[in-house]
Amino acid sequence: MNVTDLSSRGFYWWYRAPQRTLIFAVAFGLGPRVAAENLLLDLGLCAEDDIRWRCTDESPVPCISDIDLFINFGVLEEVTGLRPEYRVWVDCVDWLRTSLPGHIKDYDMLLREAFFPSELTTEKGNPQKWREVQPLIRPRTRDASPDQDLVVLSFGGVSTPYSSDVHSVAMPLAFMRGVARAAKSAKHKRVLAFLPDKLRSFADLEANVCGSMDLLPLGRASFQDAMCRCGLLVCQPGLYTPFEAMRVGLPFALAFPMSFTQAMQAERLAALGARTHPAVFDQDKSDAGILPSIESAEAEWFANSSAQWTIQRLASVEGQVELFIQQILDSSPSDLIVTPPSGPTTTAASAIRHERPTWQSAKH
Repeated sequence: MNVTDLSSRGFYWWYRAPQRTLIFAVAFGLGPRVAAENLLLDLGLCAEDDIRWRCTDESPVPCISDIDLFINFGVLEEVTGLRPEYRVWVDCVDWLRTSLPGHIKDYDMLLREAFFPSELTTEKGNPQKWREVQPLIRPRTRDASPDQDLVVLSFGGVSTPYSSDVHSVAMPLAFMRGVARAAKSAKHKRVLAFLPDKLRSFADLEANVCGSMDLLPLGRASFQDAMCRCGLLVCQPGLYTPFEAMRVGLPFALAFPMSFTQAMQAERLAALGARTHPAVFDQDKSDAGILPSIESAEAEWFANSSAQWTIQRLASVEGQVELFIQQILDSSPSDLIVTPPSGPTTTAASAIRHERPTWQSAKH
């Protein structure tokens, strides 16, 4: 399958919240949806149990004309038939972009989640519209006496419009096998693996994996509770989970990158001091860094990694992971704690409230 075919498979998530609010979230793992939920909760627009996401590949967005507030988390497609009173763009990967489509630049507010430094240029919209805000992570506190023998393993960002079973099943399973072997060698270590349903169903069939760790669904509350009480977190090089680990002072380590954005994020997280498994794919770095189209870069990355995975020596990858995890388990917990970078004090909710006081007062 060529890059054009891959890039035509786009879909995204949407949710019509109470009080005439519509949310879009790009389909790159769980991060954008969790961030959107956090913003809704911070704005007091709904209760956590009320949120029901729909995916456009099964439930297209209907023509909705009575929307006061439209918040878009990274969906670049232009959707006709919407007439929102106020439009907000929220970007967690602005640091990788060189430009935005014209219809996004015309939004009333552009919010940048300040994970890494970025240039706010005219190509990315009117700089006067941009507001740099804290990453949309809800404040949490780590347990005073965490269980040092408890390891939490998480795979959230393994399903995108461009990924295949190679990325959503085969690669995570290879990593899990290596973790299982390392955990078996380490006495008294218990591993809780939080997995998407599809990956969990495959892992259930592998005795060496399910016999060495507890396989759990990706429940928001149960995962965050486990994060607060565990001694070590192992996750993909995403944004929200590593940054939450940094905020609460949780020792963590990162799996090898399984997408283009993960590869770029792994480099920046490593620069902050995070322990990252070395990349297992040879990718062309000529276009690394900021790009006009992250989506095209993702499509090409997935195609290249799929081709390499078919000739990859699987046992070698699993062995590398086992050695990496053994080194992590042998490390002092203090060596795996990363200090979060300094950033803005403004939150996304406070930025919206500041710009739209009449909307806010009307809703409360």
